[in-house]
Amino acid sequence: MTMLVVFGEDWGRHPSSTQHLISILRNDYDVLWVNSIGLRRPKFRLADFIRVVQKIAYSMGKQGLSKACTVRGEDKQSDHRNRFTIVQPLVLPFFSVGICRLLNGLLLQHRLRKYLPSEQKVVLWLSLPSAVDVVGKLGESHVVYYCGDDFSALAGVDHNPISSMEQELLAKADTVLVASEALRKKFAPRYSVVIPHGVDVSLFKPGLRLPEDLPKGKPIAGFYGALADWIDVELLTKVARDCQSWNFVLIGPVSTDIAPLAALDNVTILGAKRHQDLPAYVSGWQVSLLPFRSCPQIKACNPLKLREYLAVGKPVIATDFPALDGYRDCVNIVDSAESFVTALREINAREYAPDCAPQHRKNVMTRRTRVLSESWLMRAHEVQRLLPESRLGPDPVETGSMGLSDQA
Repeated sequence: MTMLVVFGEDWGRHPSSTQHLISILRNDYDVLWVNSIGLRRPKFRLADFIRVVQKIAYSMGKQGLSKACTVRGEDKQSDHRNRFTIVQPLVLPFFSVGICRLLNGLLLQHRLRKYLPSEQKVVLWLSLPSAVDVVGKLGESHVVYYCGDDFSALAGVDHNPISSMEQELLAKADTVLVASEALRKKFAPRYSVVIPHGVDVSLFKPGLRLPEDLPKGKPIAGFYGALADWIDVELLTKVARDCQSWNFVLIGPVSTDIAPLAALDNVTILGAKRHQDLPAYVSGWQVSLLPFRSCPQIKACNPLKLREYLAVGKPVIATDFPALDGYRDCVNIVDSAESFVTALREINAREYAPDCAPQHRKNVMTRRTRVLSESWLMRAHEVQRLLPESRLGPDPVETGSMGLSDQA
């Protein structure tokens, strides 16, 4: 059996596209998952210090500088009979310093070799360009670069060395997978295959029991995700101030100034929630929001939550960005606070008036049906066809039900 050696973010830290795909591919491969070796130069901040201490403590486990553990997942789509090992490497976070890159490469090679059985073929999967220095050093038969983000536009990334590493990786990879058409164009003329993000349609479905901490008494417009620089806080503040008949709920970690927005009486900030709890929150609000600023990161992104919102079936209001292509007929696109407020009022009249329940249920079904064929199971199947020695049969049948109810 082939082993996938995957360089991604810390396993379980947040539900990335890489984790969704590997959670399914692990049915057919042994997996060695290497926790994040970083993308940015650390700053002298308490949060960075705590993160470094956590990584050192994890890496200094019973098995030495790289602590590994075998885990079994709970994904209903997987039985996980194959080996799945997580390794926490200890590396120096200074990618622009040549001697640090050399040392990191040697440390990674030394620590990973003991997890690679000599009789197995190895496919190297890199979701982070910072792991490029192990390419060609682990006896791999194939190299995959899976790019889910435009690293040159990501806030906090050490852009110069990471961009250089990405170019090296593009030259060395046998297969390049990208999450958006914008990334495919960026890498041209290097050939790459677009694998858009998927959705767990068995998790994200309508009619779930509503969380107790949602505000009551008014319709709710909600968002979940990082409250960071790419969120148009000014736009949301204007809309919430002008639309007092609605409550606005924001879920996620905060890394930008949202004080003017949070100060409004009809705005509720709930902080981060577990991924498996998010569908219930979407079920509990009337409109899902994608209030992004126009910036390089958003122009290249393919947000997971777009399909997750649609799978739950609620109306979506979004500012414009390229990844909406293909979904524009089922998303309300706005370009100002005025058009945003108008969209909220029209949706309320069109879908939530007392005599609109049948039409609302029909609209929920239409939005959910739109993404039923875009499950992570189907995306993983597309990826596996591109891997060497694939022995796939017909496309899998997605068994996620429509999950409709009067609570939708």
